[in-house]
Amino acid sequence: MACCLGTRLRHLSLKSGVVSDIAFTTSILGSMQTAAQSRGGAIMHTTPTAEAVKKAISPLDFFQAELPDFNPKRTTGWIDGGLCPFHQDRRPGSFKICLDSGSFRCFSCGARGGDIISFVMLRDGLKFRDALEALSANWGVD
Repeated sequence: MACCLGTRLRHLSLKSGVVSDIAFTTSILGSMQTAAQSRGGAIMHTTPTAEAVKKAISPLDFFQAELPDFNPKRTTGWIDGGLCPFHQDRRPGSFKICLDSGSFRCFSCGARGGDIISFVMLRDGLKFRDALEALSANWGVD
């Protein structure tokens, strides 16, 4: 894939000079970062990737910490998640959690997601990057 990308960039540079602009911008940013480091300036903190967050936090541990009435009888597969945190649920049984992937679904209110990141996004009303930062800060993921 890198070969194809390099060929495409060279082709663009012949027509519009895009590659030289990209190289110039990259060298300027690198120089600014080096200058900030040499003066003792702060470098921006990078957020861990979604894969790193999902690998570091098991769905079982996450849901046990986040849901007060969650008491799993198994450690894998789809299980009862207790009361749904997304609406005023009074009867357990409609909120299901997959402990293998972190997927969840409420059959009463329709809330659903594919992993613990989407759970935090939906519950806290956060965007993807903000949910990643919140999870990494709360769970100590680097």
